[in-house]
Amino acid sequence: MKTWRLELWKYYELFGKETVFLPIKPKTKGPPLVGLINGKWQAGKAGKEWQKTTFAQTQTEAYQRLLANNSIGVLLGPASGRLADLDLDTFPAVDLFVAANPWVKDTIQSAGQRGRHYFFRLDGDGDYPAAQAVYTIKLAKTGEKVGEWRVGGSGLGAQTLIAGEHKNSTPQKRIDYKILEENQPLVIVPGQIKWPKEFVLTAKEAAPKPAKLTQAHAPSQEVLQRISPLIWTRSQAQSAARAGTIRRLKWPVVW
Repeated sequence: MKTWRLELWKYYELFGKETVFLPIKPKTKGPPLVGLINGKWQAGKAGKEWQKTTFAQTQTEAYQRLLANNSIGVLLGPASGRLADLDLDTFPAVDLFVAANPWVKDTIQSAGQRGRHYFFRLDGDGDYPAAQAVYTIKLAKTGEKVGEWRVGGSGLGAQTLIAGEHKNSTPQKRIDYKILEENQPLVIVPGQIKWPKEFVLTAKEAAPKPAKLTQAHAPSQEVLQRISPLIWTRSQAQSAARAGTIRRLKWPVVW
C-alpha cells in the first residue's frame, strides 16, 4: 500500500539541517518516545521534558533508527531554529486564512486527515515569543475551535506530527501525515500574519492586566503604530512603552 512518507534526509532538507525531530508511536499523537526516565535522558520510551531534546541528542545511530521506524514529529520553538506551526483544522478556516495571507502558499505545508499545517520560522531579531507554547484559534461568532498557533514558547514545548500513519487510519482506508508543499519554512516577522477578523486567538492563561495609565504617560500614536496591534493590545503597548521595555519584553499572547 502506498504511503506518503519521505526519506528521512528529505525532512532535514526541507525543515533545516538542525531541526529536532521526535519519534512518535505509530497511530498516536504522542507523547514522543524520548525524555527523562528516572532522571536520565533516554530515547525509546516516553519520558518527561521531551521539550528539552537537543539536536545533538538526535544524531546518534540508535535515535535515527527510532525516527525511521516510528512516526515523526517536529519539535517547535527555539530548539528547532524558531520553527512555528499554524495548524488549521477545517477547510473553511484554511480558506479564510489563505484569503488574508495569499503568500503562505510558498511555505512548507503538511496535513493529516483534514485541514492544513503551515510552517514558519520566526525572525531571529528579538526575543522569542515565550509567553505560551500554543495559542488556541477560535471562531469569533461561535467560539468553535478551528486550530492552533504553535510556537513552542514558555519552556512547555510543542510538536507537530509530519510523517507516519494517522490514528484514524484503517486497513481499508490508510491515512498518513504527509508533506503537501516541499518548500522550506518562510521566515516571518511580527505583524506579517494578518489574522482574519473571524479568528480569535487565546492563551491558556490570561495575560496580566497592565497598570492604569494617565494620558500623560501614554505613548504617541507613532509609537503605537510601530508596535503591531497583532502583537500587543493597546494597553499592553502603552505599559511597555512607559516602562521602556519594548525591546526586552517577551512577546505575549498573539504573534
